[in-house]
Amino acid sequence: MEAHVLPDIEALVIAWALDSDDVNTVDDRIYGALPANPTFPAIRVTRIGGTPPQRLHWLDEALLQVDVFGGPKATARLVAATFAAHLSANLTGTHDLGVVTAVTVGGLQWQPDE
Repeated sequence: MEAHVLPDIEALVIAWALDSDDVNTVDDRIYGALPANPTFPAIRVTRIGGTPPQRLHWLDEALLQVDVFGGPKATARLVAATFAAHLSANLTGTHDLGVVTAVTVGGLQWQPDE
């Protein structure tokens, strides 16, 4: 049986976001991990869970967390809400790094970080 390696969903979402002027509202500061001395505001996309729903390993139900850092609370909320809206409306489809068949977006949560 041929092995099927699932796409890197973090890399796929980051590439998609960087390529979209509507989503990339932070001057290309969209990362999988924040750099040592980041400029803010910035977005971090992290896979925090999810598993393939069947044993053949063809699909992946990834769970991502998208964090927005920097700027006033209103700026962070707008960047996060814009990212979520476009993720829900526009990520489904074929990308260079894989195919996205469905997207479900959860709610926003304010977590101040001094």
